[in-house]
Amino acid sequence: MATTDAATPAAAPESRPAQGTRIVGPELRSRWTTPRFGAITPERLASILKSADDGRTEDWANFCEYLVEDADLFGIYHTRRNAVAGAPWDLEPGYSPDPIAQRYAARAAEFCRRAMLEMADLERTWLDALDAIGVGWSAAELIWKRDHGAWVVSDAEWVRAARLRFDETWKLRLYDMGEHGSEGLELPPGKFLVHVPRSRASYPVRSGEFRTIAWYWLFHRWVIKYWLATGERHGGPFLYMRVPASTRGDVKREGKAILERMRNDGVAVVDEGTFIEMLESAMTGADVFDTLCARFERGYAKALLGATLTVDVGDSGSRALGTEHGKVRLERSQGDARFLAGSWRRDVLYWLCFHNRHLFDGVMPPVPTLKLQPEGDTATVSDKLIDIGGATYDEARERDGLPAWGPGKGGDKRIPAVSGSASALPALPTPGAPSGVPEGGEKVADAALNGAQIDALKGIVADVASGLIPRETGIELIVVAFPTIPREKALEILGPVEEGSVTPDGEPVQQAPAGGAAPPPFGASGSTPRGSGTPSLASRARASRALSSRTTSAPRSPTTPTSSRSQMSPLARALLGGSDGPKS
Repeated sequence: MATTDAATPAAAPESRPAQGTRIVGPELRSRWTTPRFGAITPERLASILKSADDGRTEDWANFCEYLVEDADLFGIYHTRRNAVAGAPWDLEPGYSPDPIAQRYAARAAEFCRRAMLEMADLERTWLDALDAIGVGWSAAELIWKRDHGAWVVSDAEWVRAARLRFDETWKLRLYDMGEHGSEGLELPPGKFLVHVPRSRASYPVRSGEFRTIAWYWLFHRWVIKYWLATGERHGGPFLYMRVPASTRGDVKREGKAILERMRNDGVAVVDEGTFIEMLESAMTGADVFDTLCARFERGYAKALLGATLTVDVGDSGSRALGTEHGKVRLERSQGDARFLAGSWRRDVLYWLCFHNRHLFDGVMPPVPTLKLQPEGDTATVSDKLIDIGGATYDEARERDGLPAWGPGKGGDKRIPAVSGSASALPALPTPGAPSGVPEGGEKVADAALNGAQIDALKGIVADVASGLIPRETGIELIVVAFPTIPREKALEILGPVEEGSVTPDGEPVQQAPAGGAAPPPFGASGSTPRGSGTPSLASRARASRALSSRTTSAPRSPTTPTSSRSQMSPLARALLGGSDGPKS
């Protein structure tokens, strides 16, 4: 996303754009005075780079146009630019801290989207702007028009980079070989799309990526030139004529002329007794030229695409490595898309919103953001996925360019996992079986209790069953101690448990026959009506007094409880506020 200062110009003029007018006129003089670089030398290239550093950028921009006429470089550079210019795009509504302006964010984004779709050739406009990747800068003049009460951009006219120069503050100005004065003509805001990506931390005249391959291009050109000359000299057989030593000079000259005609026309007429022989040429050093050319072409790919296997599979033909290099190229494309989106938001989207404030009740709406989405290579089945049994036979065959077998030959079956592989895929869930994820979306492994937690939960249940803590207290303890267990589940856990149904020693309390009374718990005297099966408050008090009398009369031992609190489970004692508890 573009920065705030780039997205919002400091001063917004109140005037409306002039309909259909142009500032940049036809290019006349420089069209016929563009220098040629066919016989460029290292000294000439060094001079061009030095002039660009000094601010005289015309020769550098013209040289970049000539540079891309190299077939290998053109293919790589065009791939880089097309990945962004032809990418799917959308507009994201902007944001404003002003709630009144924020109400128009979605409407402004939709208006700008329609205006962009009505432009003459949006993809070509972006492709021209992306020429700044190599040169370092680009500009296009915006042609405004009035359409049904709205100001829209009908077209964007490309401006040659050689017609522009930077001023002392590194802002582009229209220079046209001095026709607009020594300083050039300022580019009015809202009238030009200016793209200066700055792919590295340097001045704009040095940030173009062609700076990194200029010398590679020169040496690549020389190697091809010498290779062709060597092929012409040594590619064909060597013809010669043997004549006696006493042969006159005019005869020798005639013989040489015959050989030259044979070399050009392939036929000749000679006198009887003249012998023409052929010496086969053994051309050597061709592998040197091939190696040098390949080296410089790989330099092109590394500089512009970030890797080499995105355009050439190499000697090993590694598809996996090529896929990884494709990811590197995608990262380059995503970076180019972000730079272009920032320039587009600053120079086009902002002014679309500004000049059409009357469509938003006079309010300047939030400027939307352009989202370009370069697409990477289609994902393929990896060797690791095959090794662990995660791919079918048809998927593996399609990856290697082979026809699929189909279900009839078992192509839909999985390839068995290689023994000793680092991991294996889990089995697919059976239809209708539990998915292993509870309603809240939490995994079973995260929601399940471990062994210590299960023991603690069983301790609380035992405390309730023995009457050491009331049932409601046990429910609250479960909810507090186990946040993953809701209160409803705690009620279900303690549903069949009755208070006082077992003694603190774990012995079940004997039930009284129908119509009778149950024996008092913990060996206390008296009887307690069972009724619903839950001891009354009086029976629990008697049980507590009996427990207290037992603990005071019996000698203390590790297995003899000293109080009802000490008889509780460790988790219950800790949650209720300590291990000693109140004295009863």
